Amino acid sequence: MQRNEYSFEVTLTFDRPVTDHTFLLRCLPVRSPSQVVLQEDLRLDPDVHVTESTDGFGNRCVSGTILSSHDHFTYRSSGIVEIQNSERRPVSYAEKMVYAGYGELTQPDSRLAAAADGLSLIAGGLTDGQKADLLVGEVQNRMIYEPGITTTHTSAAEALELGHGVCQDFVHVYIALARQLGMTARYCMGLASEEGETHAWVEVLLEDGWHGYDPTRGCAAGENYIMMACGRDASDCPAEIGAMNGYASQEQMVQTSVTPVIIQQEPQDRKRHQQQKQQVQQ
Repeated sequence: MQRNEYSFEVTLTFDRPVTDHTFLLRCLPVRSPSQVVLQEDLRLDPDVHVTESTDGFGNRCVSGTILSSHDHFTYRSSGIVEIQNSERRPVSYAEKMVYAGYGELTQPDSRLAAAADGLSLIAGGLTDGQKADLLVGEVQNRMIYEPGITTTHTSAAEALELGHGVCQDFVHVYIALARQLGMTARYCMGLASEEGETHAWVEVLLEDGWHGYDPTRGCAAGENYIMMACGRDASDCPAEIGAMNGYASQEQMVQTSVTPVIIQQEPQDRKRHQQQKQQVQQ
């Protein structure tokens, strides 16, 4: 178990004022048996009324509209989350089926199929857990981390052909290969220690629940990772989408942090923890 203090701040700056800015954010931590939200705070500038909802993947979404003229938009999500991977649980058939299909950016092609065929020869007889470990090394062997080569719209097939990319691309290649090996995998967007910006990793469904792997770093996704959203691939769970009135270009600045904290658990914390676990299990 690890308790983490997190901060996720994004500022959009427009080169000229815009109006009627409608947005949807996935900037609040997912609630699950293994990720308990103890404290959270969301601040927006300009300040505006927002509505919280849940999308088809169980992600918490915040939406609103800024009607007045503005030349910037900042949202800052912060709080404390407790990660307990020992609390993971088997998932229902319905939840598994949500991730059974390919997303927009992880569609297979001949290059991915050829790579998967080669892996099938090596992975024969391995458990899904062993295959998941194998895929971390396989993606690292095929990909080199290099920003600026790909975009948020680059597919797994394109990234594999380029052999370069960022965390999103590493995860897309991993997911595409995992699915062709008969495994259920999902894309995770969130925060990780020592990153400074949003990060992506993958979760693979094993017998006892979801297990996290980080093909970019070449390790398991441990208790220093905080999930903000998940989906079949990145196209299902962007941190932010929006539309506005006005002809303006924009610049984005992102700052994130995840810091472990040691806090003596108070009775109210334990009560909140138990209540959240009961709500998730229901």
